[in-house]
Amino acid sequence: MPISQKQAATATAAIEINSIHSFLIRPGKGAERPDDINGATVAKSGRLFEMLKPLFDGAEKDCPHKIAFNSENGKQENGCRDELIAYIKNRDIHHGREIAKRLRNVTTHRSGLGLLFLVAGEDDGETKIVVSGFP
Repeated sequence: MPISQKQAATATAAIEINSIHSFLIRPGKGAERPDDINGATVAKSGRLFEMLKPLFDGAEKDCPHKIAFNSENGKQENGCRDELIAYIKNRDIHHGREIAKRLRNVTTHRSGLGLLFLVAGEDDGETKIVVSGFP
């Protein structure tokens, strides 16, 4: 199941956003007890939505790379891929938090505090997900 199937998005044919979740990521690489991940559902209106909408609409143009996951144990299995697919299917805080935990566990203090946004939408039965991080 591809993470993004659309190859060309235009401003006139913007895909509708169905869900947006954000997570505060504190460095956790090597930590015995990494901090919990706090997450929130982002409203589909307001200033934050207006900032994220153009990122979502232009993602395929700005980052036209296909994603391939390395298989594990010689099978078409990959933990990161499985977490993304679970998030796409459920689009909830719980499944988004699993992706955020994965990022936390590889984030060093050098990288510092960050925000992770998961933005998902549908267009003619095809799914698009944008994973965006800030600082």
